[in-house]
Amino acid sequence: YMDAPNVLELHDSPRDTRVEITSSGFRDAVVWNPWKDGSSRIADLGKDEYLRMVCVEAAAVMTPVSLLPGASWAGVQRFTAG
Repeated sequence: YMDAPNVLELHDSPRDTRVEITSSGFRDAVVWNPWKDGSSRIADLGKDEYLRMVCVEAAAVMTPVSLLPGASWAGVQRFTAG
């Protein structure tokens, strides 16, 4: 997602839980799931757990970060369950 908000909320209705995802230094967000084939290559993901997982990652996709020698950059992503 381009120009994603700095605060996202993930709602898990069956469990009545919410995760607040905050980021700084990133303009975009990527939401993905490895599905069946990809999940078989993730050691700590059980056989059918891909059916109940989602990954939300802060990203710099549309405008990648480029640094000159000696420059620095910081990005943060924080998850808070509530």
